Amino acid sequence: MSNISRRQFLKGAGVATLAVAAAGVLAGCSNVPDKPTPGVPDKTVHIYYMIGVQPVNGEPVEITVNGLATYVTYETIKANIPANAAADYDCAKKNYDIEKDGTVTVKLQKKASAKPTKTVEIRYYEGTNPVGGTELIYSLDVDEEATVVNLSKLGLEKTGYKLAENEANGIIKTEGEKFYAEVYVQEK
Repeated sequence: MSNISRRQFLKGAGVATLAVAAAGVLAGCSNVPDKPTPGVPDKTVHIYYMIGVQPVNGEPVEITVNGLATYVTYETIKANIPANAAADYDCAKKNYDIEKDGTVTVKLQKKASAKPTKTVEIRYYEGTNPVGGTELIYSLDVDEEATVVNLSKLGLEKTGYKLAENEANGIIKTEGEKFYAEVYVQEK
């Protein structure tokens, strides 16, 4: 172990303090696009929103960011999607790098649309007698193309009933413009 004089110790501690202070000052030089850096002018970035190989509206969207920024945030990219594409298209949830020429290219993807559904009334029977009860589910939304109800969605295990054996359960039928399915049950 070496002997360090008080003077050497204080000198080393001063250098360490100076290094920590310098790191704090340099942290103010931010590449975060939404935060201005004092003394650094902002820069203009051109965002090209692409559907396939075609730019939306044929022209880029122009935004202003921090002069030291190296990327544009997802929130900013999403907020600037052209109005004629925003309803049907979305972008990947990430930050986008700014190219050396000051451009950003964003490939838009078609939003996943929910499948159309139809509401089916559920009618319960024990033999030929209608069955009712507050614990039973009386309607389900199913895929528009469905021809049978997913019987596991009825939650019969939470009731005093179970599916009757040897019955054609859950086949979707029509009554005018309404849909219904007959479900045959028996007490547990």
